[in-house]
Amino acid sequence: LDFEFDAKDIVFFRVDRRRKMPVTILLKALGYMPEQILKEFFDFDAFHVEPNHVRFEVVPERLRGEVARFDIADKHGKVIVAKDKRITVKHIRDMEAAGIKRIDAPDEFLLGRTLAHNVVAADTGEILANANDEITETLLAKLREARVNKIQTLFTNDLDQGPYISQTLRADETADRTQARVAIYRMMRPGEPPTEDAVETLFNGLFFAEERYDLSAVGRMKFNRRVGVKSETSWQVRLRSLALPREADQELRAYFRNVPELSLNKVSLDAASTEAEAQALVEKMFHDLKSKGIDRQKLDTKVETRFTLSPRDIVEVIRILVELRNGRGEIDDIDHLGNRRVRSVGELAENQFRAGLVRVERAVKERLSQAESENLMPHDLINAKPISAAIKEFFGSSQLSQFMDQTNPLSEITHKRRVSALGPGGLTRERAGFEVRDVHPTHYGRVCPIETPEGPNIGLINSLALFARTNRYGFLETPYRKVKDAKVTNDIEFLSAIEEGHYVIAQANASIDKAARLTDSLVSCRFKNEFELKSPEEVQYMDVAPSQIVSVAASLIPFLEHDDANRALMGSNMQRQAVPCLRPEKPLVGTGVERTAAVDSGTCVTALRGGMVDYVDANRIVVRVHDDETLAGDVGVDIYKLTKYTRSNQNTNINQRPIVKQGERIARGDVIADGASTDLGELALGQNMLVAFMPWNGYNFEDSILISERVVSDDRFTSIHIEELTVVARDT
Repeated sequence: LDFEFDAKDIVFFRVDRRRKMPVTILLKALGYMPEQILKEFFDFDAFHVEPNHVRFEVVPERLRGEVARFDIADKHGKVIVAKDKRITVKHIRDMEAAGIKRIDAPDEFLLGRTLAHNVVAADTGEILANANDEITETLLAKLREARVNKIQTLFTNDLDQGPYISQTLRADETADRTQARVAIYRMMRPGEPPTEDAVETLFNGLFFAEERYDLSAVGRMKFNRRVGVKSETSWQVRLRSLALPREADQELRAYFRNVPELSLNKVSLDAASTEAEAQALVEKMFHDLKSKGIDRQKLDTKVETRFTLSPRDIVEVIRILVELRNGRGEIDDIDHLGNRRVRSVGELAENQFRAGLVRVERAVKERLSQAESENLMPHDLINAKPISAAIKEFFGSSQLSQFMDQTNPLSEITHKRRVSALGPGGLTRERAGFEVRDVHPTHYGRVCPIETPEGPNIGLINSLALFARTNRYGFLETPYRKVKDAKVTNDIEFLSAIEEGHYVIAQANASIDKAARLTDSLVSCRFKNEFELKSPEEVQYMDVAPSQIVSVAASLIPFLEHDDANRALMGSNMQRQAVPCLRPEKPLVGTGVERTAAVDSGTCVTALRGGMVDYVDANRIVVRVHDDETLAGDVGVDIYKLTKYTRSNQNTNINQRPIVKQGERIARGDVIADGASTDLGELALGQNMLVAFMPWNGYNFEDSILISERVVSDDRFTSIHIEELTVVARDT
């Protein structure tokens, strides 16, 4: 369902990219009358029609910026605004001081305005004019003749109250709800004769059928936030009439103001933000309609969450669009991380599973309709092949199902922390523009601004930042320390990109004293995606660490802040290509992330329980567990089998070496065996070499280097690779 403005400022809607129609057709089809539509989108001006002039009820604020078409004077005849002068804030103050509530104006002031409601002759009941009719001299004379003395017109101006919906109503040729629904039916099914049932079924199926679509919890939450509803869920009450008399049914419709989906027995409770509030609204309904014979015996109700649109939702969306056209409100940024969510493996596999289930369902229905239903067993009906086929296809040939990069522990951990914008339901390399690939302020602490591939995928494949995690909706969150009255506390809160925008957040390196109070008179902060200087009292949160903004690979680079960004990107990517050396050496200069990275990658062996090392050889480690860590009836011995000389996916060697001695005491979580590229439980991707930056007879011109012979003889950079080759021996 798309809404758009055309060149003439008329609002249109289109369903499924078909031809566009005036949006008021949709509103009428939802059960809104022209008067109700105008009431939703406009403020009204009130006029009293006198025999030879009109009296205008003043709302001073609305006159600001308008040009006075006649002299405006107070009750003593003193002119406050002269004719043809623009009305300023000072004029408005003077008018309020003079207590001007009504102004007598010539007829011309009323002509050309638009009526806000139907005008009915009091004596005959004849409709003299319809809502949205333009007031002409003829119509004004007609009103005076019928002694209509009070009318309301739409308040519009050229600045911030455009007449868009009013113009749209004029372009709309349908008269009522039925005609509007027929028009929508003709657009959706051209050439088919519109019968009453078909029209109703199609319209209700388009927007309100739960079988057709589901906004999901995250969709509903985002929608409600955007239209300014406090609650993250929407509620509806499902009505099941057991034995309602016709009059009571009409009363029910009237109570819900002719709710369009009542035909579906569902009514949206837009006023409720919690289940309790929704229940209270139902109680109120029973209380209000008790006298009409509607009670719990005759009407079964059930309160539930609503995952389809309600008519109110559609009106709110149109209102936001009109407000944007009027210059109010903010447009959305598609690259904001509040508008992009992570769909993890489980969700993608679930979608495939659902697709398989749908196929099974169809097959079962088909088989039931054909076969003689006697003596049928469940296994005759249900064939689970489509489900397993869908899952196998997903893990076997999906673009996102990849062969793990196992060159070294870092490449493994980085591959698992990948976030990709490609793949099914995502972008393609060719169509992705510059904005999608760019670094966004909301990436701070969520996605690494450095680590991304060079080449066609730049910016489309990113790495999670060091402390980032996804919340239950799939949005990325990052941790912050809470700051209260300029004092930094140890309370950690995870904020998503949407929540973060409302807070003032200081950097991790802001100076604090021993009492953890911010010492600077002005602190460098982030607020609403901008960098600002704020006083310590205004600060609400603080970063947890300076390395919060980068990924694991980038945080392994010492003095990263002194590097050029492009070279840091290359460094982060190249670390993943380091093959494990024969004798790994942990770096002399590290950043403190090495141990965590090595242990979390799973290449090292860590002790499950504390105890004493009983036996060690190259293949296994036996630990006698401390008595206080054993359970009753437990053997109290842990045996760790080590992986020896195994081929990795990239043909590098995976080999675990014990680093504990017999008789040594160990605690739970201690590293007891090193894996590939780890040294005493720390990540060791290279060697600690002494490097000289100096020319040597031109041998190291540009990118040439000289290395000492000892580097080769000591096997400093030697690595073992294991390849699996098949030989076919045929006996002929």
